[in-house]
Amino acid sequence: MQGPSTIGLVPPKTRAARIDALRQVSDFAKLLNISQVQTHCGFIPEDPADPLYPGAVEAIRAVAQHCRSNGQHFLMETGQETPTTMSRMIRDVAMPNLAVGLDTANLILYGKANPVDAVDILGPHVRSIHAKDGKCLRIEQARRGGSHRSGIGRFQAGVRPSFTSWAIPAQ
Repeated sequence: MQGPSTIGLVPPKTRAARIDALRQVSDFAKLLNISQVQTHCGFIPEDPADPLYPGAVEAIRAVAQHCRSNGQHFLMETGQETPTTMSRMIRDVAMPNLAVGLDTANLILYGKANPVDAVDILGPHVRSIHAKDGKCLRIEQARRGGSHRSGIGRFQAGVRPSFTSWAIPAQ
């Protein structure tokens, strides 16, 4: 699996290009009066002593600073890291415009957290919700070549709009 070595702002090999691309996205979003930019930042190390962690902090800070100069929030989408790790990253980046895009299914599919528990940790930082459900495969299914599949499809039944923003539930 190459995901951890290729995704987001964590891998040093692709970091500069990804920072540049996200700055361009921010600039384009500003032209459209879009107030936030969201992406997966990659497999953020759980251990802050990991040699990749300080570079990831600086990369996320660089993008957040650029977004701030454009009057935008920069949102890290949940998925590849635990909510505790994401909370630590927010603290260490120390930018007031760094926030969270909560993807409920990613937390389940990557096996990182129960989305309800994640809200207990990340709630004050959540500015966007990518609402979809999901079910993890059993290990035996994955070994036989199965893939992730969507959940029971009743996610929308429990959604109660309480803010004025566009929210498009994904299935």
